[in-house]
Amino acid sequence: FTLSQDSIDRNLLPEDHQKGVYSRIPITLLGRIAVDCRFQKTGRSDDLIAKALEIIENSRIGSIGLLAEPKAHMESFYQRLSLEPILNAMGEQVFIKFLKKTRVPSEQRREKIE
Repeated sequence: FTLSQDSIDRNLLPEDHQKGVYSRIPITLLGRIAVDCRFQKTGRSDDLIAKALEIIENSRIGSIGLLAEPKAHMESFYQRLSLEPILNAMGEQVFIKFLKKTRVPSEQRREKIE
């Protein structure tokens, strides 16, 4: 898989995630997941999604979550992993998983930067 930074129109998000003044909110875009056919149906895809979320949660890059733009045959996979379906600006169904980031006290943020 690949991860890249993107942004999403705040008005496309569920109402409880529309806080803030910016019209576009930073999000991490998940590239296509590929698992060798010998290892499909073994939970490897689930592990890859968990790893992607771990990377985002532990990064210093601002992101509200993970955004997946799957092909139609993969939609049930993302729903099974508790990603929420939303419509993008073109009216296509995409899936989002919001991070549960906790606020780090300012003195700890300074320590990480230094």
